[in-house]
Amino acid sequence: MQGNAKEDYNIFILININMENNKKTSANAQKMEEKKYTESELNAACAQLYQKLMKEIQVRDMTNMFKRMDYLFKVIENRACFNSDFVGDCVEEIEVALTPADQEEVSADTAEKE
Repeated sequence: MQGNAKEDYNIFILININMENNKKTSANAQKMEEKKYTESELNAACAQLYQKLMKEIQVRDMTNMFKRMDYLFKVIENRACFNSDFVGDCVEEIEVALTPADQEEVSADTAEKE
């Protein structure tokens, strides 16, 4: 009989623990339901997340550009291993990347005048 009493006690403890967990879960769900965001709050949060995303994209774009430049210079360093047209394309891409935007506009305007 003692084995059954101990078993019953363990079941009782498990049921109480389960009931406490259910109360906590329902309390958290109730708190989440109570907090309703206004349209302006949602728009502000969305704008903030969008700005963070844009900054992250810019950082990754710069990282990718520098990594690409590393590979382009490696191609030039090892030009004997590559087709001359490919090496020329790499040189041209480096020149375009290193040319400031002002000079590109001036170069385009000069080319149009001629």
